[in-house]
Amino acid sequence: CEELISYAINSILQQTYTNIEILIADDASADNTKNIIDSFQDKRIKTFHNKRNLGYLKTCNLLFKLAKGDYFAFQDADDLSDVSRFQKQVDKFIADPGIGVCGCGVSKIDLNGNCIQTDSFPEDINAGLRNAKFDFVAATFLVKREVYENICGYKEYFDRIGFEHFYWPVQIAGKYRMLNI
Repeated sequence: CEELISYAINSILQQTYTNIEILIADDASADNTKNIIDSFQDKRIKTFHNKRNLGYLKTCNLLFKLAKGDYFAFQDADDLSDVSRFQKQVDKFIADPGIGVCGCGVSKIDLNGNCIQTDSFPEDINAGLRNAKFDFVAATFLVKREVYENICGYKEYFDRIGFEHFYWPVQIAGKYRMLNI
């Protein structure tokens, strides 16, 4: 991820909502990713590098346990977040305290920065799930701590086989309202 990780981190550092803790884990990459991560000098960043590759699920679960905030968000090394993403999502939680998860639409961009596709989703994620529709991208979720405390993190059964981004939201939807903005 060495070619993209700086862009990903900077898109979080530039958020208009600044009361954030940024937990970053390098999962024993073989390139220069770890050194690039460590080159950032921002007091909000905390690094937790794996000595051996644990995989996405185990690494995320480790970071869940270490996080101290009221909300959790995700950002992979090849993702960028709009500068107002967290502010808009936190505002939605304030306006509607009954929700447990707030997602958003996504745009896919090529390596030259050109938008090649934009996807927006219906607001009510739960309604879509009841109709076997996955109207969300889990990587856009802002999740209340309460949700994690009641549902826990990813089920490690799915380690390196996928589907966790669908299974976990289905579990959450059984107890919490989930919305897209």
